[in-house]
Amino acid sequence: MTIAGIAHNYGATPAQVIVAWMVRRKVIPLPRGGNVEHMRLNVEVLREPLSEGECIRIDALNKGQHLLKEATPRSFNRHLNKLSSHF
Repeated sequence: MTIAGIAHNYGATPAQVIVAWMVRRKVIPLPRGGNVEHMRLNVEVLREPLSEGECIRIDALNKGQHLLKEATPRSFNRHLNKLSSHF
């Protein structure tokens, strides 16, 4: 099953599934939020955790590639300030 398939089963977005998987794996997610609605959706996913079987299937997708640039202290602080202004 793919991330999109898992998302479909939960009525969620693939991004929400990835955030939920990260939380389940004890990784602190720092999702970007282009707008308040996206930020709200990222927080809502924590209400229904993924099963261990789903997490194992997602783990198996790992190809050891990094798709995002490394965060800098400046970009991290900018993101936190933007996020905190909405809550």
